[in-house]
Amino acid sequence: MASTITLRNLDENTQRALRHRAVDNGRSLEAEIRAILTATARGTGTSPLFAAAEDCRASLADVDCDVIDALADAWEQRRNEQQREVFW
Repeated sequence: MASTITLRNLDENTQRALRHRAVDNGRSLEAEIRAILTATARGTGTSPLFAAAEDCRASLADVDCDVIDALADAWEQRRNEQQREVFW
């Protein structure tokens, strides 16, 4: 069942962002809004922050935590040495 929705009072910045997003995705503004509403209603959309966190987690999946711990220890040791130089 097709329906028509009228959306009023959408601020200019939001309209501009939607138009840019539509161009980036190769869709018309109407098709982009339809895709956003469909994904949101079906729960398939992910927030940009969540997507970025997932990308970060995935990129660190193969990192050896011992290496990270060693780097953190070395950084802390160097910081402590610099503090001693300042105070002495």
